[in-house]
Amino acid sequence: MHRLPLLILVCALGCDKKAPTKVEGRPIKIEAAAATDEATWQTRSSLKVAPQAGAFVVSDGAGRFTLTLPQEPRLTGERVSEGGVTAWNAQAIMPGTEVDVQFGVVSMRDGDMPASMLAELADAPTQLAAATGGAVAKNATETLAGAPARVFEITVPDGRRLFGWHVTSPAHGRMYQLNCVGPDGAPARTACAAVAASLTLAP
Repeated sequence: MHRLPLLILVCALGCDKKAPTKVEGRPIKIEAAAATDEATWQTRSSLKVAPQAGAFVVSDGAGRFTLTLPQEPRLTGERVSEGGVTAWNAQAIMPGTEVDVQFGVVSMRDGDMPASMLAELADAPTQLAAATGGAVAKNATETLAGAPARVFEITVPDGRRLFGWHVTSPAHGRMYQLNCVGPDGAPARTACAAVAASLTLAP
């Protein structure tokens, strides 16, 4: 079983939420002939943020998406490998006044997203609920930003609710994960839905 789909999910309820920090890619050992390709892939897969009209727009070096957040997020990125799959795991973590948001993009190194990984995404909410002691309140296939999406909700013992959206783009070797957590109630639901509605994806 691939652990990559849960790299971002498990962090959504318990990551260290420090002040916004620019994080460079993790140094790796590669052959000189492949250095340019590796560097280009990391640059295109890494996140960046820009202030805009009182909010903050998160995007990537490839121009594949935009997401608008009400507060400035902390950006991270790292190269991860498991079971022959290499990916760049980029995250934007926003501790907010109403809700906490964690947005991640998993980009495949070779451009192909394994079928086994795609199949496991349907069960990711169940795995996360088990890991956090919570319960799955919703797990459905819907759409987000015009693309098929796994949409789920998880209630956790401390009275919060996690709203999650997973969007896969096999043609681009990408997986987008949006997780929004807040007190279980209408205000958090509205705030999280607004963040999700701001996502745009390039064709």
